Amino acid sequence: MDGHTQSRFYYGRLTYEIDLQPFNLYECEQFFLSKGFSLSRYDIAHAYMMAGGIPFYLNFFDKALSVTQNIQALFFDRGAPLKDEFERLFYSLFTNPEVMKSIVIALNSKNRGLTRKELLSKTGITDSGSLSRQLKALESGAFIMKYDSFGNGKRDSYYKLTDPFCIFYLRFVSDKSSRKKKEWIGAANTQAVVSWNGLAYENLCFNHIKQIKAALGISGVSTEESLWSKKGTEDAEGAQIDLIIERKDNVVNMCEIKFYNDEFTADKDCHFALMRRERLLREILPKKASIHNTLITTFGLRHVEYFGDFINTITLDELFQNRAIPVTSVVGYARKKGNSLHRGYNPAMKNKRSDTPKVCWMQHGCGSEDVDMSLKNKTCQPASGAQDSRASLELSATG
Repeated sequence: MDGHTQSRFYYGRLTYEIDLQPFNLYECEQFFLSKGFSLSRYDIAHAYMMAGGIPFYLNFFDKALSVTQNIQALFFDRGAPLKDEFERLFYSLFTNPEVMKSIVIALNSKNRGLTRKELLSKTGITDSGSLSRQLKALESGAFIMKYDSFGNGKRDSYYKLTDPFCIFYLRFVSDKSSRKKKEWIGAANTQAVVSWNGLAYENLCFNHIKQIKAALGISGVSTEESLWSKKGTEDAEGAQIDLIIERKDNVVNMCEIKFYNDEFTADKDCHFALMRRERLLREILPKKASIHNTLITTFGLRHVEYFGDFINTITLDELFQNRAIPVTSVVGYARKKGNSLHRGYNPAMKNKRSDTPKVCWMQHGCGSEDVDMSLKNKTCQPASGAQDSRASLELSATG
């Protein structure tokens, strides 16, 4: 069999599919350490909440600047490298960028996300199999998550935007945002940004469920995660629960998420809010279920009068714990630019095999090269339908 015939015989046959996800907090920390940065975990969390765990974005950070100064330089200064990244990102990754952008922008309008019906109403998109594929592509690409509304079953599934970069960009950078900032250094400590930090930290926690479960000692327990809210009426006050972890061992962790620059203090208002939420939750839970009030915060819980309301307290340090993940899950996205990892690839090149990216042996985020070397030198090509996903890469057997 000559080489040409052999090449045709193997064309399109796959031996590996690599799920490439953003860095988590631990990997972001290792990335910064490898580049000589001296950042506190509080500052790394701040950087993650605005730039996400994208190595290509993190590579723009300057160790001589504070995180606030870096965000100013990356998003707001004249010629800032990420100022127009939102547009570039969608046109680079998707063959239908305007539709995908409209979905992301719509989902950003509600912190809890939208049901499929609400999404259709907000975007005007036709309900079809195409929408299902588009949502699946965004979910695979770590832009969004899908969860079932607590207590309502799968009939009320929600799609929630979880990509930190998109959330920050649409809130403070986009020309269409009513909250757009002209500069970040002066705005970083305003009440609007402080309030947003709380929402961004909630999103960070949704992206670190494995670490939260490990901190609770339930890594091996099957769980479902969601958030829950109840609208207030003239006769009754509403309530919101930041994160619910429903476990198969008959326990429900009712999580309160607080982003503070010091230890959190549980006061009387916090006590009564927890009691009200627990009472409402018990109305929809099976009688056999136990509720564990859980605090997820930055620096722990101050031991004052009401600290005993929380059975579990999880700190930022625990979200930085390394949970074993195959290295192929964290090496980056599907384009290599010099020594930097880019978030996607140009779909215009998807049919030109000579231009397919070589990423099989890309550096790990911490600067090491401990990638499975059995993948080295294989020829990479975009996954089937990968123009709709920044997260998939398939390796051709022709290597």
